[in-house]
Amino acid sequence: MDALTFSDEHRDALRSSAKRIVLVGGGRNANNLLGVLNDAGVIVSAILDDRAGAIVHGHTVQPIDTYEGPEWRAIITVADPAARASLILRPPLRRVIWTSYIDHRAAVSPYAEVGEGTFIAPFATCADATIGRHASIMPGVVLGARVTIGDHTNVLPGATVASDTHIGENCIISMGARIEAGLKIGNNCRIAPNTVIREDMPDGTLAVPTASTRYILNHYS
Repeated sequence: MDALTFSDEHRDALRSSAKRIVLVGGGRNANNLLGVLNDAGVIVSAILDDRAGAIVHGHTVQPIDTYEGPEWRAIITVADPAARASLILRPPLRRVIWTSYIDHRAAVSPYAEVGEGTFIAPFATCADATIGRHASIMPGVVLGARVTIGDHTNVLPGATVASDTHIGENCIISMGARIEAGLKIGNNCRIAPNTVIREDMPDGTLAVPTASTRYILNHYS
């Protein structure tokens, strides 16, 4: 695994000497990640998006299909899990070294496993979790012991995932959501802000903060 992290010595296994990176995606998340990376001393060489031409903190967004820059360590900033999954298959990105990033202000156990292309933001807390590829763990998230997070899943600010919970691929866990211990959240699920989850969720489920859980089948899967 290629990783960018500037943390304590006990996380040497997740270190890399590389401090230059390309961001794939030029939207709101690129704005957020750019500041975090710059604060950690990481130089963002380019920002790529199909909607080229915008300016993100002094960087002109370049088209994905024509980029030929020398720095091909990259992180996807696109929030939508399906878009993330399709982006990595684009021919110009097949030679990218997908780099994981653990911010130096995050508290991450040395026993955690972090997949390629995954971003762990400042002030996240992560016990001995297993996190898949191209996931995002945003500020203030708490992941308990033995939690597993699937590929392309986003856990948004302030969400809490209690111990021994499994979250599948391509999920969005919204701000302030709380998932109780030992549950299984299927693939392609969405959990709305401030929702408390007390039971398993099958694939393609939407959970909203009401007295019941609403199921939308074949919508996300």
